[in-house]
Amino acid sequence: MRSWLVESLFATEEGYPRRIEYNSLDILSGRAGLPSEPCIFRGSIGSAKQLSRQQAGNIALFLGNRPDSFDFGSFSKEILPYALNRIFFMAPLWYFKEVHKKGVGKPLFLRPNSGWKPFAGQIIKNVEQLNKFECADSTICAMAARQYIETEYRFVVVGRTVVSGSQYQPDEAIGKPEAYFFAQKVVDAIAEPPDLVYTVDVCQLDDGTWRAIELNSFSCSGLYQCEIEKVCYHVEAALENEDTGHDSDIGTCLSTVDTENPKP
Repeated sequence: MRSWLVESLFATEEGYPRRIEYNSLDILSGRAGLPSEPCIFRGSIGSAKQLSRQQAGNIALFLGNRPDSFDFGSFSKEILPYALNRIFFMAPLWYFKEVHKKGVGKPLFLRPNSGWKPFAGQIIKNVEQLNKFECADSTICAMAARQYIETEYRFVVVGRTVVSGSQYQPDEAIGKPEAYFFAQKVVDAIAEPPDLVYTVDVCQLDDGTWRAIELNSFSCSGLYQCEIEKVCYHVEAALENEDTGHDSDIGTCLSTVDTENPKP
């Protein structure tokens, strides 16, 4: 049985079994008395980096199979047929600052390439926005045309199966079952999963088209209104199967979705 090491950042997420709550400052300062029993981490990127450096073998961190697993340039290749930003341009941040000084004529979307996300992806209208970013000018970024998103969703993927999801912006339970179907279609298209457990964000545009936004680490992604108990059940089962060398047998999300009475 594993405990869940949950940072106070996710204090509003309820339903974790055997929850151990901690403060990020304790982790970052090295003052935290980390538990000795097997744990699964949920918290900030800063805390995840610190725990990764400490190499605490008893704490499961889902940060990607490779250092670049959640970099935009990496996962874009995996989800390209369904990607929101199928056409994009990558360059250092200083380049985009120079471009915006001259004026680009219309707002464009910009995000960092790194999955560690030194700043959040956003619509850029002027150079003043870029100057507020607290990262080096050499930071590689991706720029793409602005898209008009109607609704956004986050799904938790265990193995190759979507096990739970939630709409966000606004943050509420999923009202469209087709969001599940599309998320699973995106997951099925990924040749090399970035991790045993991760999240995939999808959206529906204002014209009704469905697109995949990005892949993110499970350890550091907010779960909004996802069914926490259900997620924990599947994550723990997947880790147990990995420890024993057995294949995970989760079934498909389509056979487990029950919006009236969700169960593991």
